[in-house]
Amino acid sequence: MSGSGGFDFATGDGYLGLEDRFRGSRASVRTRLAVYLPLMRAASGLAASGPLLDIGCGRGEWLELARDAGLEAGGCDADADMAGLARGLGLDVARRDGLSYLRGQDAGSRAGITAFHVIEHLDLGAAQALVQEAFRVLAGNGVLILETPNPENLRVAGCDFYTDPTHHRPLPPRLALFVLEQAGFAAAEIVRLNPSQLHTRRLAEAGTDLERDLVQALYGPEDYAVIGLKPDTGGRIGPELLEAVKELRRWSERSLGLSRPEGDADTLQRVIAERDAELRAADAALAACRIQVTGLEETLQRMQRGVNERDTELAKLRASLSWRVTAPLRLLWRTAVTLRDAAGLPRLRPSLEATTRRLLPRRLPTSPLISCLCVTRKRPGLLARSIRCFQAQRWAPRELLVVYEDDDPETRDYLRTVTDPMIRAMEVPTDPKMTLGELRNLAIAAARGRWFCQWDDDDWHHAERLSAQWAALRARRADACVLMHWLVYDAGTGRAFISPRWHWEGSLLCDKEVLAGGLRYAAAARIEDTPFVQALVRRGGLATLLRPALYVYVYHGANVWDYGHWQRHILSRSPCELSAADAAEVRDILDGARPVAEGSAALDAMLARLGTDWQA
Repeated sequence: MSGSGGFDFATGDGYLGLEDRFRGSRASVRTRLAVYLPLMRAASGLAASGPLLDIGCGRGEWLELARDAGLEAGGCDADADMAGLARGLGLDVARRDGLSYLRGQDAGSRAGITAFHVIEHLDLGAAQALVQEAFRVLAGNGVLILETPNPENLRVAGCDFYTDPTHHRPLPPRLALFVLEQAGFAAAEIVRLNPSQLHTRRLAEAGTDLERDLVQALYGPEDYAVIGLKPDTGGRIGPELLEAVKELRRWSERSLGLSRPEGDADTLQRVIAERDAELRAADAALAACRIQVTGLEETLQRMQRGVNERDTELAKLRASLSWRVTAPLRLLWRTAVTLRDAAGLPRLRPSLEATTRRLLPRRLPTSPLISCLCVTRKRPGLLARSIRCFQAQRWAPRELLVVYEDDDPETRDYLRTVTDPMIRAMEVPTDPKMTLGELRNLAIAAARGRWFCQWDDDDWHHAERLSAQWAALRARRADACVLMHWLVYDAGTGRAFISPRWHWEGSLLCDKEVLAGGLRYAAAARIEDTPFVQALVRRGGLATLLRPALYVYVYHGANVWDYGHWQRHILSRSPCELSAADAAEVRDILDGARPVAEGSAALDAMLARLGTDWQA
């Protein structure tokens, strides 16, 4: 009967049909399971052992997620249809029941073991044996995740649990926790998940504690996970694992809208600390908003004063004798302009336009909001460094907009851990596929500030980058600012250089008003920013800054340009190679051995030691 996709209640054959009907779509299951990826990445990084193991892998949703995240994983399932479906997706799946498969594994051979909606199919004795075998098979700093229906939800405990006739009995969370602790797992944790779709609305409508408790009991988490961490041979648990579990628990509490702490004094202290951190972040965001409002008010006042002054000057001009005498000349000029436009002749030459700009300087605010724009793809480690550089900036009114595509779960998972209110994430679809230039234009359109700054994810940014570039731009009353030199670091050889002289596009700080004339990043996968900056050079609206320490450009092997381009256009033309000691110091700064502010001061001191001979 299994071949037809139907379920036989007498034999249990055809379980795949039951799964398709009641478990949900494969896409929805993948979405629910993705919350465990950061924890398993941490385990894979700490436990030097074999691939992850998924017991009762079913249709293979978790194995697909692990594969897409770059984690090696395999599984087993006792159902022939399930195992066949998973293998058909190219997954490493054996047709075996979980307990016998575990007993055939070597001790300490796995970094992580998962069993999603498995233990409710077992009696308590078999469930205990499975947990004990998992403890044996896991390496030190390995992780066990067991997800199962949550009987604390009354609808689950009284009805939905029995929709699957192969379920044995609901397992209360505290009992599951006890089973893991008895097996030797340390830091065992319960995480409640997947509330009803009505949960948020019903919780918002609840007016009393009793009503909120009733909402949690009827619409609260329909599943829970019990997570066990195996200590290493010294009895220790890696801090990365502990932090990943805490973050998962915090995410769960936020998604459930918990309004008050539950449990012991440690839990109370933790919740208070989290709320305090949220308040401090809100205060910082409010302070930034106040600074921005103050800057806008100052700008508005200056604009109003300028309008009044110009109105007065215009009135005096029109009342003057020279205005009346030159009326025929103005008529002649307007006629000439009309004839030029009708003939399609060019307007002012670039040099004349630049001269006009100098004669009519712009008035710029003192502290505007600057939007740093970061387009990233599948390198959360580099993105984390770039975010640390942003957070260390001494320029207060700023935001960071991170743009990534929807086929990039690594970046999505990492950004879920970032709680800084000045940092926003924008996920864009991969269909239709956009070029790097198009993604940059999209980021500019979504920026909240009038000025935007290119903020590449794989480079390092000095703590005073925004402050210094804005000061240069404002002093020139320019449209934009770029660095003429920056530091370059070759991660393959460990060598560091001062770049040749160039309008370095990656350092761009620019006014969005330049877009009014149709200027855009080129719709290209590379060289998308060079035409943009060169157009600014031609129009004479570009301020330049000679301070290489503000930016470290890194060649890491996965850049847009290959190493040949790097050698031809940067290394061979560099005016100065740094000493081996200075290059090692640059490497340490990039690796995070020093905080960004301390690294910035170190680079300033390094460039001061070098002097100015390299500028010759």
